[in-house]
Amino acid sequence: MYINSDDIGKVFSKRENDTHKGRFGTVLCICGSYAENGAAMCGAAYLCGLASYRCGAGVVRIYTHRENYAPIAANLPEAVYSLYSGTPDLEALASLAKNADCVVVGCGLSQSENAKKMLECALENTASRLVIDADGLNLMANDNSLWGKIHCPTVITPHIGEMARLCGKSIGEIAENCVDIAKSFAKDRGVVCVLKSHKTVVSDGESVYINTTGNPAMAKGGSGDVLAGILGGALAQKHIYEGFDIAYVSACCVYIHGKAGDDAAQKLGEYSVLARDIANNI
Repeated sequence: MYINSDDIGKVFSKRENDTHKGRFGTVLCICGSYAENGAAMCGAAYLCGLASYRCGAGVVRIYTHRENYAPIAANLPEAVYSLYSGTPDLEALASLAKNADCVVVGCGLSQSENAKKMLECALENTASRLVIDADGLNLMANDNSLWGKIHCPTVITPHIGEMARLCGKSIGEIAENCVDIAKSFAKDRGVVCVLKSHKTVVSDGESVYINTTGNPAMAKGGSGDVLAGILGGALAQKHIYEGFDIAYVSACCVYIHGKAGDDAAQKLGEYSVLARDIANNI
């Protein structure tokens, strides 16, 4: 099945004049990392949060290391920030996860012991909808028991390399069988699988959607963080997640991501598009 602009119009319908931010949900982005050697991944948290807002979320809360606050907040002052230093406060994080309308975990999170603790906390405490991306998936590939901690509707967003690690297959095998592998994995794990490639496949184990938007300009660091944020922003909105199937909504998000990339490439050329250009063309 293929998504088109008519589908986008149905899912992202016109807003009522008499409304407020509470009707459009809160996204919790557990993203970004900071190492003692000074290595930081603050950009992933910024891009995820920006895309969640661009996709219509009412409130975006970013849970990240304190050292990441200044550069992210300078670029995204609209977000709410919950910060930790050293060891994350898992009790506080659990409370945030329980109260969020959608949780996005993994963008730039690293594969440290702290990252694994935060991932486990998100898996165990998210009761609404969950998006697992990037390092979240790499951590799950290293510990199969983590899948048993999921207890809410969940979307995973692996690229072909991450899918190879999750499945224990070669990259070539994944690339040649994207539809079958995404469908089988989604069914086995009880999740929606968004298998990213030049023709991204979305499946819940039954339905299959193949994306038709996007271009080579999107082959840049941070593009996946934008997609995770779009998914988070859409799945936090009650009128969307109550009105439509989660796989269908996910496929619409992939379409939007690719179309925003197409619009950015038309303006800037295929060499010059940055991930934030994709987010800003949503």
